[in-house]
Amino acid sequence: MLSLVNHAIKPPRWVEPPWLRGPVAQGHEICLVIGVNRSSPRRESQRAGQLSRGVRSSSGPARRGEALRVNNGGHWMVKRVLVTWSGGKDSTMALDLLMASPEWEVVGLLTTVSSEYDRVSMHGVRRELLLEQASCLGLPLDIVWLEPRESNETYQAKMAGKLLDYRARGVSNVAFGDIFLEELRHYREENLAKLGMEATFPLWGRDTRQEAVEFIEKGFQAIITCVDTRLLGRSFVGRALDEALLRELPDGVDP
Repeated sequence: MLSLVNHAIKPPRWVEPPWLRGPVAQGHEICLVIGVNRSSPRRESQRAGQLSRGVRSSSGPARRGEALRVNNGGHWMVKRVLVTWSGGKDSTMALDLLMASPEWEVVGLLTTVSSEYDRVSMHGVRRELLLEQASCLGLPLDIVWLEPRESNETYQAKMAGKLLDYRARGVSNVAFGDIFLEELRHYREENLAKLGMEATFPLWGRDTRQEAVEFIEKGFQAIITCVDTRLLGRSFVGRALDEALLRELPDGVDP
């Protein structure tokens, strides 16, 4: 469910800092390590506490999200959602929108990790960082382990088994940080429909540069961990995602 392929393949001419080793997703111009600590730790602690107690946030609905309240005998119900988590910018923004909405209860984070590298499959980020992110958020992190040279059929079976466990616990939705790529969206929706679940895309159709600006303004922090040198110079590796970096990005590089 997390990717069209079950193993990320490193494209040619990628460079990365020495502290990052492992596969990255093919076709990604920029991969990010996200620091989930915000400028207001107290606010985040309160929000995490609300979720752990099953209390809805008092803030308004997610902007441009796709959440819909369910009418059950005249009573409004909160929809339970599992968030797919890469540790990157887009999954962070999707989670932030869902946690700010009274219409969703985030039950946890789901990610895939390569057993060979002990890193998240999408960005090549160490599992230890993912665990620290989840701890800061006050959310459980569930891991699907991927073996070397594992077939896509085996990958899909593992994901289906994991998601069926959540469905049995009353979780009806799985959220993704995708913004575009219709084919990928249809892939996710079709596979979830087979399990009796639905996909939600809080960021779908948003302007990616504006999303990056909002990410920075909200106090999130990100570090570029690898670049495609066909599109961006190696000097960008290790830099923080900030307004100065956005101004320097050449045309054709999507933030």
